[in-house]
Amino acid sequence: MQACILAVGSEMLTPFRVDTNSLYITERLNALGCDVRLKAVVADDVQELADVVGGAASWADLIVITGGLGPTEDDVSLVWLTDPSKTQEAVDMLEANPGPTGIALGQIYYGPALAINYNHPTDDPRTPDIIVTPNIGITYSGSKAKQEEHGGFAHDDTNVILLLSHPSFEPATVRAGVGTAQVAPTILQALGLDPSALDAVRVEGTNVLPAFQFK
Repeated sequence: MQACILAVGSEMLTPFRVDTNSLYITERLNALGCDVRLKAVVADDVQELADVVGGAASWADLIVITGGLGPTEDDVSLVWLTDPSKTQEAVDMLEANPGPTGIALGQIYYGPALAINYNHPTDDPRTPDIIVTPNIGITYSGSKAKQEEHGGFAHDDTNVILLLSHPSFEPATVRAGVGTAQVAPTILQALGLDPSALDAVRVEGTNVLPAFQFK
């Protein structure tokens, strides 16, 4: 089976980001017996991506598209097959390599399971043939030295606590929703500076953290 890997993200076309996802995906595809014939980085441009996918579809049996660092609604992998009749074969290959030493899959959605929330892939080319969700807490890396990963966009990654500490504070729990953008204006106010001196605070109307006790 010939495969193509497309990494999408304009940030990876700069000198500040490296596409490490494709290296790991290549390792796993090779382990599954797939021959990776092309890897490419595509900018965040719908038409450019469509052109590259269209070209790869003329010869590739499998096209894997991986996102860059931009936010997505869920941390998932979307797989479009150039030959949808091989969907079960592709799923069998994925399921044959579970566990921490394999691709450590969570849930695989395909066939009738996709129809619950999406149009059928044969009717709508926007719907992938396979959707794969990872197991929470799994670090996807070929490195034996790596111990942790940056946050994703799952609930546990985007809903975390903020802890404020100062000798003058009274212990309290504030359950209001906050954002990390509020940290900077809060620090300015704690230093006795005007938070509105920040352009972003004025433009976006960012407030200091609620129940902030400095006067």
